[in-house]
Amino acid sequence: RINVLYRQITPQTSSPPEIAEVTGETPHMIVSQLHRSKMDPNREREEAAQGDFQAEYAFDTYHGFIEKAQDLVKKTGNPGIQFDIHGYSSHPDLWFELGYLIDNEDLDRGKLRRSESSIKSLAERVDVSFEQVLRG
Repeated sequence: RINVLYRQITPQTSSPPEIAEVTGETPHMIVSQLHRSKMDPNREREEAAQGDFQAEYAFDTYHGFIEKAQDLVKKTGNPGIQFDIHGYSSHPDLWFELGYLIDNEDLDRGKLRRSESSIKSLAERVDVSFEQVLRG
């Protein structure tokens, strides 16, 4: 069974109302509820699906929803941001992590290269340091 979720979140549900109040837009949320051993949406299609046609279908569906959300954001004429959020059930505190394309070792050493990060466009639009954008 393929279980990929796509929906536009409204402020009345789980999205903070401030987002809609500030931007006039509501976020999109695309979730893969498949275990990564079945289909890993963060890999290339061949590796992600491992030759399984159902996993290939899930991969295509998941990435199709991402493209649809990106197209809707582009139509607004305003910039958007895409987050890759990972949950870790194996961690005692059930952490969630955002992917920034910065290695753990580089984060630990403070070796932060905005030009190689997935949030470089966001960092260029705000009046704070890259480290402040990254770490909060």
